[in-house]
Amino acid sequence: MKVQRSVNYPPDRSVSRRRFIYSMGMLFAINACTPFKLLIGNSSGEKDVKKTLFAFMNAVVPGIDDNYRKGISFYYDPEYPFHKYLSVFISDLHLHARKSYGRNRFDQLNLHQKQELIRNRSRDLIIGNLYSGAIWFTQVIIFTGMAHPEGKSDILNFEGPYTRQNYSYDNPEEFLGNNLTENGNLI
Repeated sequence: MKVQRSVNYPPDRSVSRRRFIYSMGMLFAINACTPFKLLIGNSSGEKDVKKTLFAFMNAVVPGIDDNYRKGISFYYDPEYPFHKYLSVFISDLHLHARKSYGRNRFDQLNLHQKQELIRNRSRDLIIGNLYSGAIWFTQVIIFTGMAHPEGKSDILNFEGPYTRQNYSYDNPEEFLGNNLTENGNLI
């Protein structure tokens, strides 16, 4: 038995190819503007970028001191892929500090606000991978001692590489076995 409906059901949802391409183009244009705004919106000087990166490092691993400022150079290192996205990352930090807390720069936020902003941005579908990578990268350079000038990690109580100059005991005879003669008797 066929049921007749007075209304066209289901509604006609067909989309022409032209309309689909136009819609996708508009969607791409709208989404493409955000990274472009981020790129041109970064008017921070080099000193401000370093200040922001250190604030980010301190938010990810609270309690680091000025000895860890060497770690900022790893963000610029061309051997690591993060340097390509540094300007977008810094701009996004400043943009969302402004949107969320009314501050112009990320480093002006208190520790709780910084951590909350990082947590929220790492959950974002578009830029979340960048934040997750930056968090991981920061933890690696701090916990392995790469960021400390002496190669140590105060947070983990890791003293760094072995730096003792004398590589033997003061009286090694105490730890060596007794000398033997040719026939195997003790001297």
